[in-house]
This record gives sequence, structure tokens and C-alpha cells, in this order.
Amino acid sequence: MNVFFHTFGCRANQYDTELVRLAFAETGATVVDDPTAADVAIVNSCTVTGESEAKLRRFVGRIARGREGLETVVIGCLFLSDVRSPCEIDNVWVWPAVPWMSSATMAVPAVI
Repeated sequence: MNVFFHTFGCRANQYDTELVRLAFAETGATVVDDPTAADVAIVNSCTVTGESEAKLRRFVGRIARGREGLETVVIGCLFLSDVRSPCEIDNVWVWPAVPWMSSATMAVPAVI
């Protein structure tokens, strides 16, 4: 399985994404730098400002529409504010995995 990661937000979000990246790597997943080469995209969200949330939604929409069949999982604080799909697009879902709230690595078995 090829997995793409993208992080919005602060260093804490970057650290959280790294935890999830390591959990996927332990399952044998390959990390890719291009979402069009991925089977799964993990996007760590930041909704501190309206602008950051708008950027997140545009980004998720762009990558989800850029490759048919790409499963996109949004983790992070978006779940705390809005559990709807970020773009109301098929194959995009918000996962309630925020490392400080629970284990972000919960997303790994759910996706695999």
C-alpha cells in the first residue's frame, strides 16, 4: 500500500503526522511524496483559523478528485469542529484520531 501524508498546522501536528507515518511504515506501507501515486492519503488538519480550514478543504478536494479510488483520511482537529466530509466527496472521511485525545495510529487498522 502506498500512503501519502500532508500536514497543516504547527509542529505538534507535524509530530502527530510522523507518529501515524511510523505506524503505517511498521505495517509495510510505502510512503510516497505524490498523492497521485498513493492508495491512501492521510491529511492532518488544522482549523485554528477560517483561512486554514478553507485551505484544508481545497487541498483535500483537489487530491481526492485528482486520483480515482484514492482513499483520503483527515485526522486532527477538524473532527472536533466538523465531522462531515471536508468536501462532501466520496472516499474522503474524517477520522477521530488526534494523538493528544486518543491514538492517531487507530487510523492505521481502519484504513488497511
